[in-house]
Amino acid sequence: MGRLKKLNHRIISIKPQRSKNRFNITLESGDVFGISEDVLISSKLSEGKYVSDKELGMITNHEVHQKIKEKVLHLLSFRARSRFELYTRLLRKGFDRSKISNVIDELEEKGYIDDKEFSKMYATHLIRSKLLGKIAVKYQFKKHQIASDILDPILDELYIKYPIEELIKRIILKKEQKLSPELIKDKKLIDHIKRKGYSWGEITSVISSF
Repeated sequence: MGRLKKLNHRIISIKPQRSKNRFNITLESGDVFGISEDVLISSKLSEGKYVSDKELGMITNHEVHQKIKEKVLHLLSFRARSRFELYTRLLRKGFDRSKISNVIDELEEKGYIDDKEFSKMYATHLIRSKLLGKIAVKYQFKKHQIASDILDPILDELYIKYPIEELIKRIILKKEQKLSPELIKDKKLIDHIKRKGYSWGEITSVISSF
């Protein structure tokens, strides 16, 4: 009977925090911990109820899972993000690797995280709006660690929709330059186009075609 008392903890109060949808749980031992409303409801906690050490561990794990999920959904509310970007952001906040992976797997399964859709959206922005060539686009994607079998077909399709020649022409025209073969002698312009992610061969091919 004495062992039973050590393994069980009586809840003496459940009070709302100032933070929205969060509560403080006070145990008879004097220990206090905070949980979200979702965890409170799903754990069926109430004042006077006894919970075991095992149940407290499960509640704690559930709370961490919920906290990670809320942070992921908050980040996704601003813009689409890759799986790896979310993982590294949460890792820097000090969350456990396996718990982060579990949440990301869950949200990926539900369609909240989709590396293919993210890659289409991000690559389209880099190509259509930033006028970047394939070299620069792939460099920007390094930090997202998107698999080549996902990224390469997307880039191939986008560079058909937005041809290299047209992109380079737009870069030149934005610099208020007239389209002419003489532009090949403009080192400053050529270096600018190179920094946009185009190879020397792509640049000379386009300019020589004017």
